[in-house]
Amino acid sequence: MCTTRQFDPERDRYFVVSHPAIPPLPEACRAALRPLTEEAAIELWRVVVARRWRPLTRFLPNSHWSHQFTVTGPDWMVNWNAWLSNEPDYSDPIRTFLTSTLSWGDDDPIYFVLSGQSILRLPWEMFLAYWHYFLHTDQDALLIAPTRSQSVCFGETGLLGVGTRPLSPPFDDREASNGCDCHPEPPCSTPTDSSPAHLD
Repeated sequence: MCTTRQFDPERDRYFVVSHPAIPPLPEACRAALRPLTEEAAIELWRVVVARRWRPLTRFLPNSHWSHQFTVTGPDWMVNWNAWLSNEPDYSDPIRTFLTSTLSWGDDDPIYFVLSGQSILRLPWEMFLAYWHYFLHTDQDALLIAPTRSQSVCFGETGLLGVGTRPLSPPFDDREASNGCDCHPEPPCSTPTDSSPAHLD
């Protein structure tokens, strides 16, 4: 079972980028974020990513599936800066690349993996709309969909790669609450304008 908990803005601040030029992530979106408990994160990492305990992707061997890509996309760091700068012709190539490359459904739950102990569950559509809020410049991150073999790597140098991971052994993605009401939250709206000034 996948045990998650409610998002705590202070405890989980490392999941969401804080920048003076960026408005806070909308409250309705924060409500949809479900950090895995430390025990569940460790279990997912060992089942899906690596049996041997290497809690960061940078410590995994080059032969590991997280470093093998079938296709690479635009530099996410360049695009993050373009979005932050509010460039008038910015069209979000990162979202375009991800939606054209991956066959994931909008409502599919995905796992945003920062490390073997820091994993966030959220809807795929929400990540696409607000990916700028989740990517850090000092740490690799993985995106994993429980029943999909495709995986995404965001490298700390701006690399964006899509590869294939083994689906065996399977990960039990069923939700298990951790002392809280886990009824679905109202969906957060997709911004009509992706620039920082219009995300409030």
